[in-house]
Amino acid sequence: MDLPAAPAGAAAFGRRIAALGADLALTGPVPPGRHPAARAEVWRDGGGTAELRALTLRWGPVGATAAATLALDEALQPMGAGTVRLSGAVPALDALAEAGLINRRAAATARAIIPLLSRAPAGGGPAELEVPLTLEDRTLSIARIAVARLTPVVWPER
Repeated sequence: MDLPAAPAGAAAFGRRIAALGADLALTGPVPPGRHPAARAEVWRDGGGTAELRALTLRWGPVGATAAATLALDEALQPMGAGTVRLSGAVPALDALAEAGLINRRAAATARAIIPLLSRAPAGGGPAELEVPLTLEDRTLSIARIAVARLTPVVWPER
């Protein structure tokens, strides 16, 4: 997929996304009705989940795979957990720091730690970093370190 222009902060990755794929499954009741918040509440209370079975990305120096399970919390906000496996983490950090999207000091610290946590895949290839992700109370955490606070989902009024 060729992007019309590299997104802000992603110029180091280039305009071409070599591969992008996803396998997603929704479970739970799909209630009828006109009111999205009421439908979401019934879906949540019925055990509804969105299971991201596989997400793959190959963009510039970065290769990533991820899997996660998401649901809605009591406030009808997304929550969940999963893992991401990443190759090309150091070039990605450098690009994000260069773009000002992450602090240079934090990037330098992460750059020192990544090789210690990365492993070469059994079949060969570049070293990969595997980390857990969590989303709770609108806070995205990577390896238990909060990295982003998400904007709340605002459901339409009845």
